[in-house]
Amino acid sequence: MNETGRLETCLFACVELPADEHAAADIAHETDNRFTFWGLQVEDGSLKVHAAVCDNGQNMVNALTDHLKIPLVIGCVSHTVNLCVEKGFKMRRVSQLVAKAKHVVEHFTRRLEIVMTSYNVMM
Repeated sequence: MNETGRLETCLFACVELPADEHAAADIAHETDNRFTFWGLQVEDGSLKVHAAVCDNGQNMVNALTDHLKIPLVIGCVSHTVNLCVEKGFKMRRVSQLVAKAKHVVEHFTRRLEIVMTSYNVMM
C-alpha cells in the first residue's frame, strides 16, 4: 500500500531455476537471495516481508512458510480459478458438451466457407 492507502503491486523477481532445483529448499534459497538483493532482510536475519502470494504448488508454499517463515502466504486467486476451470473441462459431462459445441461450430464454419467460396466464384 502506498502513502495514500492505494493498493499497489510490483514484480519482486523472475528467476529461472534449473529443472532439478524446484524443491522448497531451492526456491527458498533463491528467494532469500532476492530478499538480500532488495534489502528486505533486517540485520538479525528476519524479514521485512510479512505476506506473499504464490501459486498453489506445495514447494512454493513450503519455501515461503517453512523455510522463510513468512507469516501469511496466500494462493493466487487467478491461478486457483484456472485450476478449477481446467478440472471442470476434464469432467465427462462437460467435455462431452464442449465436444458437441465444437462440432456445431465446425459445421457452420465449413458451411460459411462453402458459401463464401461460391460467392467469390460468382463475382
